[in-house]
Amino acid sequence: MDTSDQQQLGRTFEAIDQFRCQARDAAGARCMVLEGRGKTGAVRAYLAAHTPVEGMGGATGGPILYLPVLPPATVAGLTAALTAEVFGTQDSAPRRGAYTGGLHRLVSALRDRAVALVILDDAQNLGLGLSNRLVDANVDWLKRLIKGTDVPVLLVGEGAGIAAIMGRDVALSHHSTARVHLAGSSTGREPLPTLPHDPDGELARPRR
Repeated sequence: MDTSDQQQLGRTFEAIDQFRCQARDAAGARCMVLEGRGKTGAVRAYLAAHTPVEGMGGATGGPILYLPVLPPATVAGLTAALTAEVFGTQDSAPRRGAYTGGLHRLVSALRDRAVALVILDDAQNLGLGLSNRLVDANVDWLKRLIKGTDVPVLLVGEGAGIAAIMGRDVALSHHSTARVHLAGSSTGREPLPTLPHDPDGELARPRR
């Protein structure tokens, strides 16, 4: 790895750590989008460098969960696959009617195990090739996951595709998202803002 790559990796690590710190604040961002060239490699390096210390728990010591979003993405499949990651099992097959109960179990497990970060790779697949109804269901799943756990979520993937998905929910897009763009051998980073608290409580309000 040459010096420029090392510098890019260092800046990417710094951006993710900054995002995680901001996410502890009630007014901080809860989602971050990582896009551009080399994003998956950067995420894997981050995972390797941030193996949790046994028994530490909390935001810095808890586990980091990595889940590739495989098409076609459905709420049942996402819930089952992420639950399998939490419990370290291979039982990731979606079950009929498992969304509500399964999501409740997943949210409880993420809180109880003090998960520090959830990484969804190829996150553009939350909307790729799906009907509007299914895309909206996936966005709702993501919002419920965030508001139910306060665990920061890193969305890795094609920026325009993720932006189109996030733009379907105003509260999620405008009150919870920061973005980091990797460009070749250098990192162009938009500032990670301390976002204002949602005045209408959209992230805390169940969707009817």
